[in-house]
Amino acid sequence: MNYIQFLNMVPEALLVAILIITFIADFATHGSRNRTWLNPLVSVLYAVAAALMFTCVSSETVTLFGGAYVATPAATMMKGILCIGTLIVVLQSRNWLSKDIVSEVEAEFYM
Repeated sequence: MNYIQFLNMVPEALLVAILIITFIADFATHGSRNRTWLNPLVSVLYAVAAALMFTCVSSETVTLFGGAYVATPAATMMKGILCIGTLIVVLQSRNWLSKDIVSEVEAEFYM
């Protein structure tokens, strides 16, 4: 197995990285009422992830782990489109998440 093939798993790695960054940001600022920067942070992370997903589309089908993971160009494009859809939801939820009743669970919403 060639380790360069792991580059085909970039979409999943990016989503895990967004999850970890959001979790650490929430943990570091737990109890703080002024977390207005969390929505822009998650928005930028999803925008970067979507851009990277569209740039790392391979022109061939790749099979890893004995067929347990299959990356096709169509599946990678769909992951990018779904990432843009998630970005739109995050952007539209900003006003709702600014309410006091849900401000404590803002990071849980993103995760």
